[in-house]
Amino acid sequence: NILLEQGSDRPLLTDFGVALICSADPSPDEVRRAFGTPQYMSPEQAAGEVDLDGRSDLYSLGVLAYAMLTGDVPFDGPSFGAIAAQHIAAPHVPLAEAAPHVPRDLAEVVEWCLEKERTARWQTARELHEALQACEKGTHGWLRRSAAALRGLGRTRTAAALAIVATSLKHVVARWPGI
Repeated sequence: NILLEQGSDRPLLTDFGVALICSADPSPDEVRRAFGTPQYMSPEQAAGEVDLDGRSDLYSLGVLAYAMLTGDVPFDGPSFGAIAAQHIAAPHVPLAEAAPHVPRDLAEVVEWCLEKERTARWQTARELHEALQACEKGTHGWLRRSAAALRGLGRTRTAAALAIVATSLKHVVARWPGI
């Protein structure tokens, strides 16, 4: 969960959404791979791999950004298995198509977070942070304008979502550059 601090709009990471599948008799493999909220799992986490690293977290940040910008997660389904299978093999609707109002460069940054193969994603949070900073510079300060819109009474859902996503991502990756 990411909450916004009243007054400063500073995002606060409050937990990592760890959950377990409730099953009458889960096998050891099911228990091992069941940690996490399935909609936000990386493909490697959904596949039950145990050698997870920070790139898995960057994928989850990409899912969060996608959900905040579109109003929906890239993958959902009736069960853990159905959602996991989509993370592993199914393409998602590209962010630029699902939310055409999102600046193209930000959409590309989020898409890199959502690559199936971890070697194709941002390799570190620092890389992601630098890409977000480049987005801000390349779009003539849309992040600052969107953040200012949050404080005004006439803020739009789009401006709020853009500001929250970008601010949250920048704060998270700046706080944990090693992920």
